[in-house]
Amino acid sequence: MIDELKAFVRTENIFPAHDKMWLQAKSFVDGLGITGRILAPFEFSEYYPELEPVQFSYFKNVDEYEVVVLNKAQIDRYDDSFVDSVQDSFVYAFGNSVFNVYVKDGVTSCPDLNHKYRRLSVEHVIKRAVKYQRGFPLLHKIKSKLTNKTPTILVVSASKFGNAGDDAITESAVKILEKSFKGAYIRLARPPFRRCDVDGADIVALGGGGVLYDSCFNNAMNYCDYLFYAKSRGKRTLGIGLGTQGIKSARGREMYRHALGGCELLVVRNKRDEEVLVEDCGVETEVCTTNDIVFSFGKKFSKQKLGKPRKRLRVAVSLLDSKNLLAANAMKRYREGCNESIDFLCKKHDVCFVVQSKDDLELYDKYVSEYGAKVITYDYGNTRKFIDFYKTVDLSVTSRFHGYIFSLLAGVPVISVGSNAGKIDRLIKAAIPSGKFGYIPLRDFSIDSFHQVFNVFMESPEQYIPLQAEVAEAVKSAQSTVNHVKRTFS
Repeated sequence: MIDELKAFVRTENIFPAHDKMWLQAKSFVDGLGITGRILAPFEFSEYYPELEPVQFSYFKNVDEYEVVVLNKAQIDRYDDSFVDSVQDSFVYAFGNSVFNVYVKDGVTSCPDLNHKYRRLSVEHVIKRAVKYQRGFPLLHKIKSKLTNKTPTILVVSASKFGNAGDDAITESAVKILEKSFKGAYIRLARPPFRRCDVDGADIVALGGGGVLYDSCFNNAMNYCDYLFYAKSRGKRTLGIGLGTQGIKSARGREMYRHALGGCELLVVRNKRDEEVLVEDCGVETEVCTTNDIVFSFGKKFSKQKLGKPRKRLRVAVSLLDSKNLLAANAMKRYREGCNESIDFLCKKHDVCFVVQSKDDLELYDKYVSEYGAKVITYDYGNTRKFIDFYKTVDLSVTSRFHGYIFSLLAGVPVISVGSNAGKIDRLIKAAIPSGKFGYIPLRDFSIDSFHQVFNVFMESPEQYIPLQAEVAEAVKSAQSTVNHVKRTFS
């Protein structure tokens, strides 16, 4: 497990080694010489790779551990009944302002009782009440209980973090849930997790996007927190428009198996995502596959008869900046292809950088200052305007998944770049086979391959507009998510 953890999950430099309270807790645990299981905040995994994070408290028995480390500042991420069992059956062995350490047996020291966590203390109850009121308006809760007709739904997603695709997915999820639950009161939440967001809801929906991965384990914990706590409070849960981006560690698969397994319905955006959840993770709940729910914004469009392109085109560029990716060191060729292709386009055409993620802005800065290229951004709630903008361009060049979907919905010619079995590649193979004409595999991407594809476009632009019938089927598939939700929650 240790080798697997290091291979797939980032654990370097995650422990706050500058913090006195964390160092005191680590020093005490070190001194115990424990060889059995430890449950502790994930940050400790930098030194104890086999520990299990606090989310495991929702589905593991206390007796399976020899040491349990409670972080009082993160106590809302532990299962209440698990904490109660620890305090009832384990020995309180260490305490400071932040941590309590409990051991199964073998410790006779007398720690400072003033630091002992008490879940039902007056101070703790008051803090919870204040958080609840901030997270959910009391008047609405009273009204919903009195009318007792429509549910309150919490949509948890990665919205408003600077990614246009995540914002569009959230907006799509809200639309789908509004159609599925007439008159429902819908609120949005995003990490970090707060119990008060869940407390005020009847249904908790994981709102989609490629949020299921464990290379950054904090990401996995952030979304599982909502599902675990919701189920512990008797809430109904589901996930729609979900995508996986690698669940490689045994620990990640186990956590997702339990968190997602508590949902009544999971709707994913590709058959491979379904395989990862069902076959790799062992999720036993119902998993349905549709196309990405952003396709639900689709309307009927007529593919225009395009003449030969004018000499100076209006080109929308949304190429991914690879420097922050885990595989950044292996993508030198891609970066060179990006820089040379963008430089070529800026010299000869009018380029608009359509920002799919704020992570890409640094890649574009050079060309904005040198060529005066425009930068187009849209915030949450403007998906329709985003699609309408794409309708004004002559060509879209993208390696961003939702940049590709926006281009398809706008009905414009598109040149795409993607990795083998990546999101664009899987979408083309599963639903948009005509998109292969404008597709460049990432491993082949260079200024030469781009020139070759671009020259064909200049001669015959229509073949780079994917078939209307294929896009219409993708739209229909995404919109069918409403039927899956209605059937499950009827």
